[in-house]
Amino acid sequence: MIILVVVIGLLKLASAADEEEAASMSICGTEFFAAGSFSSILQSDYPETLRSAGQKARLFALANRTLPERPIRCSFELQTCGLCQLRIAFNPPTDLNSDRQRFFVEQKVREACEMDSVGDHVCFDLRFVEDRADTVRAESERIYRSISIWDNPTRNEYNSTSYKLKIQLTMWNIASDSQLQGYVSTLFPLRVEVFDNSEFIRGRPSDVGAVGQRSAVGFVESPRYPAAYPRGVHKNYTFLNQQEGGRVRLTFDDFQLHFQSEMKIIDTDGEELLNTRKQFNGATSRPPAIQSKGERLVLLFSGREYTQEVGFRAKYEFVASEYWPEKPDPRSCDEVLESFGGDITIASKNLQVNTYIDCIWVVRKLTYPTQTFDRLYLKVEEFNVQSNGAGIRLEIRKGLTSVSEGVMLMLGPRTIEQLAGKQPQEGFIADLNDPDASQNGFYVRLRGYLGSYSGLLISYAQFYRWATAMCPGSDEFHCDNSRCIKSQLTCDGRDHCGDYSDEKTDLCPQPSNPRTGGGLYASEGNQIKDQTPVVGGFVNIVALIAGVILLVLLMLMVTVIFARVYRQRLIRRFRREVADLAHRQSSVMREEVRVGDADPAAVMAPSIQRVGERRFYVMPETEVSIFEAPPTYDDALKHPAVPPSARSFADIPPPMMMGMQSAPRPTSSASMQNASTAFDNPTFASDSETPGPSNRQSAPTGVRERILRTPVIPTELELDDDRLSNRSESIGSRSSTASTSTASV
Repeated sequence: MIILVVVIGLLKLASAADEEEAASMSICGTEFFAAGSFSSILQSDYPETLRSAGQKARLFALANRTLPERPIRCSFELQTCGLCQLRIAFNPPTDLNSDRQRFFVEQKVREACEMDSVGDHVCFDLRFVEDRADTVRAESERIYRSISIWDNPTRNEYNSTSYKLKIQLTMWNIASDSQLQGYVSTLFPLRVEVFDNSEFIRGRPSDVGAVGQRSAVGFVESPRYPAAYPRGVHKNYTFLNQQEGGRVRLTFDDFQLHFQSEMKIIDTDGEELLNTRKQFNGATSRPPAIQSKGERLVLLFSGREYTQEVGFRAKYEFVASEYWPEKPDPRSCDEVLESFGGDITIASKNLQVNTYIDCIWVVRKLTYPTQTFDRLYLKVEEFNVQSNGAGIRLEIRKGLTSVSEGVMLMLGPRTIEQLAGKQPQEGFIADLNDPDASQNGFYVRLRGYLGSYSGLLISYAQFYRWATAMCPGSDEFHCDNSRCIKSQLTCDGRDHCGDYSDEKTDLCPQPSNPRTGGGLYASEGNQIKDQTPVVGGFVNIVALIAGVILLVLLMLMVTVIFARVYRQRLIRRFRREVADLAHRQSSVMREEVRVGDADPAAVMAPSIQRVGERRFYVMPETEVSIFEAPPTYDDALKHPAVPPSARSFADIPPPMMMGMQSAPRPTSSASMQNASTAFDNPTFASDSETPGPSNRQSAPTGVRERILRTPVIPTELELDDDRLSNRSESIGSRSSTASTSTASV
């Protein structure tokens, strides 16, 4: 007896020590609502954090650890580490005296707490609320789970599904019900504990049968499966086969993770069998079946700060040996179909005959919102896949997961008549606007030993109902059963309407057999298209090539046009620059002439330069011409006199003739007049001597008359002389190179 008392005392002391070490928190703090209407929930500004596993806390209604005397409705948030979860322990409502009284209290307080205003009724409700991880449109859809203590009166604890948890408390007028007040006084404080978010699963194989030897079979799932897993969550699973030499197998039934999330699978010897960040296109493809080399297998999952609908679900098995005859072919044949319509076959899959296959097709609505196409149709048109050994299995579920509602299960091939009795006449229909996103589509799975590549044909299409004979969309087809589908789905040998009205003879000149099940199929994006009509495919290829060629030609034409326009612009700009430069040079020349007060004619007049006995006319700096001056009078006297005999002008000696033809005329009117006078005068006066009897000589009369009567041919110097008067305003337009050459001469 003494020992029992001592043990009880020690337990009380330990409990007291734990309570002292546990942190004290309050749901509502020191604030609460006054009596009146409630417009919102009073929520704490900052969440309380318990950082590591093993930490504990006590949660009171108010900070002063008493029950409120006024009406309150408030919310409190707790957080912990990503690899941790929260456990809330409390006294269940079964502490009330009788079931009848508990039912009465439950109904009474529920109805009162749902009111927006405080009356004379008694209200008490304690809820555990967790928000959804994915993005939602409506505020009412943000809550993932909201559990009241009245939902299950026998429950005495609540475990969170993530590292965050909200606790909402609503109460008023509980003092008027002594029994309820007594229960509430024993309910607080709530006991909060943080525990590690890891699972350790043990098992051993049974002794039933020599093949397989499977016993412990179970499933592991991502947090909140099939809903979106929480952001930042971490989850670890450790599988241990307790039989020596046993193995652990993992087969994934669902695998839809965000590509930034991560999953690792570690073998017994530490080898990394799977890392979705390095393999399988991020985390979007279902991993193949996995078997350990020893008794242990570890699965590590990290959502990071991302989330995705569904998550993962895997079946684990503890077996006695590594022999696995039904191990699925590692080559993936899974596909996620997001399109307006198409079909499902296995002809295009790279699978081997006489192997065990496990193919999953998930048909769901398009990722971008389409409010018009609000339904999804699916119909099995052919299931005649041959199998070796055990029969092949086809299952169809209305939803996106392996736990969705099953609508069809077939073991082995079926005839057309048998298929008609296994499904509705117009196929299975899924509502794409269902609030539960996991129900917006179909889950199709084919498992078993494959014996042939043909025999499977499943059609699907998104549609909406339209009563009139024409669909509002220009690229849509109106079926006879008032469905509107995309017009690209017609005349392809598939029943996308559900009544074959998209394959009618008057619509399709050469309809194909919808139940052939053969031919080659290729996947275009997420939509599988039949490529059996070779002619149409060839025409499409030719049209595509022609379109590409036309596009290239158009691009070349545009490039040439732009090049020509650019070249013309460059030429115009160059001409403008040259004109501006010439104008500036002309302005400078005019300014020089203006400053010197010189006569433009004098400036433009040529100058005479002597080189030995020869004289030259040198034009101004703006000119480049240099002409030899005509002979002087003294030079002319050096030639022999012309005899008085009658001679023609053509008999003049060549030197004189050449001089007359090549010598330039005088450059001024005065000079021309003097020259005329000199010819009329019978005597020629020297420029250097005084005229007198000794130096005068009479010119022959006939010669003089012939010279005077000979028409004067203007020489180059005379033409230049005539142009001198018009060049005074264009001095600057000559090149600087000519000026330099003239100056050097």
